[in-house]
Amino acid sequence: MNFHQIKNIGYLLAYPTVTTEDYEKYIDCALSLLDNDYTYTSICCLASLTQPINFFEAKEIILNVKDDLKLLHLEFETAIIVFSYQLVKNISNEVDVFESLAHLKELCVSNNYDSNILCFAELYWAYQDLQYCDVQYYWEGMNKENCYEVIIQHSKKWLVENALVISLIEGK
Repeated sequence: MNFHQIKNIGYLLAYPTVTTEDYEKYIDCALSLLDNDYTYTSICCLASLTQPINFFEAKEIILNVKDDLKLLHLEFETAIIVFSYQLVKNISNEVDVFESLAHLKELCVSNNYDSNILCFAELYWAYQDLQYCDVQYYWEGMNKENCYEVIIQHSKKWLVENALVISLIEGK
């Protein structure tokens, strides 16, 4: 299966090893799957969820979608990378850069400062420091003039370094 065009597919692939309480991510993924002619009943059920969302109902539906699509359950390290993929891709494409960086920082902190994405937490903290003063101690070489470019370049580097795992998503 080629999931290259599927929005938020990383969230679905990483579930249940790594999750988000923002169920809109899973719903957007289901809608994107439907747009790309994946028409399982479980996907239709996920796409039709509305607030307030029952955790237990959503969990069962998401697992059914994974079963219908024959998606594997990932180990934690792989799941973190897959889960982070869309956020890092957004940054590298200069879309919602600081919002995506903030989400990556939260993901890192909530997963015991996972080493696969700790760099994004450090970039976030460096950027935040530079909003209030002229120095930061989190990222060598980053300053007020180049912080945006440093974040973009590191995101592109991270995507290259994690290309093997990311190929799971892109179907290559």
